[in-house]
Amino acid sequence: MKKHLLYLSLILVATASIYSLTIDTTNAHASGGSSIAGCSGSPSDGGTCLGCHGSYSMKAAPAKWITSNVPAAGYTPGTTYTITCRAISTISGQNSNFGFEITPQNASGGVVGTLANLVTSGKGSTTIASGEWVTQTSSSYTGTDSCVWSFAWTAPNPGVGAVNFYANFNCGSGDNSGSAQIYQDSLHYIQSNNPPPPCNHYYATLPYSTSFENTWVMDSCTNGAQRQPDMYWKSSIGGTTPDGDDYWHRDDYTGTDWTSPTSGAFTPTAQSGSYSARFHNSPPPAGSTGSLDLYVNLSPAGTKTISFYYLHNEASVSPFAFTVLLSTDGGKTFPTTLLTIGSTTVSAWTLETVTTTATSATSVIRFMVTDKGNMDVGIDNLSVMTSPTGMDELSANEGLTVYPNPTDGSILNGHFDNNADNIMDVSIYDMMGREVFTKQINVEAGNFSLSFPNGQLKTGIYLFAGTTKNGRVTKTIVVK
Repeated sequence: MKKHLLYLSLILVATASIYSLTIDTTNAHASGGSSIAGCSGSPSDGGTCLGCHGSYSMKAAPAKWITSNVPAAGYTPGTTYTITCRAISTISGQNSNFGFEITPQNASGGVVGTLANLVTSGKGSTTIASGEWVTQTSSSYTGTDSCVWSFAWTAPNPGVGAVNFYANFNCGSGDNSGSAQIYQDSLHYIQSNNPPPPCNHYYATLPYSTSFENTWVMDSCTNGAQRQPDMYWKSSIGGTTPDGDDYWHRDDYTGTDWTSPTSGAFTPTAQSGSYSARFHNSPPPAGSTGSLDLYVNLSPAGTKTISFYYLHNEASVSPFAFTVLLSTDGGKTFPTTLLTIGSTTVSAWTLETVTTTATSATSVIRFMVTDKGNMDVGIDNLSVMTSPTGMDELSANEGLTVYPNPTDGSILNGHFDNNADNIMDVSIYDMMGREVFTKQINVEAGNFSLSFPNGQLKTGIYLFAGTTKNGRVTKTIVVK
């Protein structure tokens, strides 16, 4: 499913565990003290309260046990919110001793945002273990039918998309003589379509991808038209011609930025999906320039692969130019040209791929067009991914050819120019950086072939990484 990155998700997932009456009052989970870390129930922690109380079953929670003041529209990066955990039980023998453990994590299991105690002693007090897990204290575990704890969570800035709050709860009496049940709870938030604060530059984390499908947002520097695919972009330079048509928008834009919105429209409108990013400069003869800038954190080690599809269905007259530039100082200067596309006709959506080893946390990738033609310029389905690290890359990825590319996802062939025999470990990663295929294969006289049965590779863009005794090569592959 394609989602606009500005519609960031806050997903609160809780595994609520009502512990047995056999919880001893000296146990850290029941009576406070030092918590048992890694029992939140998150996939990354791998542990739950069942580690000590594995004889009890799990049921759906009878009510929401995790609440917050995060708006229903979603969290705003850098904003501090109050998260409340509430354990409730009116069952006799399970309603006097309560405990919990909660942690905020992203899909990869990394702790995101900052945790802080609101109360440090007495009723409702909490303690934080290793900055990752919030639990009750030795003075906040007893109550009649319930216990409630609240703590502060400051959302990460820039935002990281979905955040999962995982928690385990326990309810008991501390008399070591009963049984209990385990409950599961969840809460879901979606961020609203609010633009970032004026001219505030958010840097996307890797891997990053966008299909330009969702409604674009208002320009955060001018409060003008919808010139940003999401909060990580800026539309710059535009307005250098009398009609102001030299701005990027989603291809179906009809605002006054474009004097003749339907003039110069290209077909098909997207490489996949329904929409694309379109630089409009029609009718001619303006010859105007506009830029679409992606602010991105390139600090992770390794080679970064920038991929996108390009379309310009005419051979443009001078001064046509399309370049991809790189800034490592937050957009102050753009000394590096990553790609230059000529003025010849590109009538079908064509994959363009460039790489960089830049490691600046304040990088800007600029897509700059100057056009004087009758047809507009389009880009679609863009991704920025980091190659896996661990070995030096071969000096020339051009020594490897993979084909067919695009592929239908059933087979991929390859050839090394050196025509040597070798053993190669192959890994294929999707646009989210997840390894979706791995295999060790023989390379014979520089040739190899891979098959992907049962639809292992779905439609999309992938990173092929091959490691041999000589080093590692990477290629971007496309599955149609």
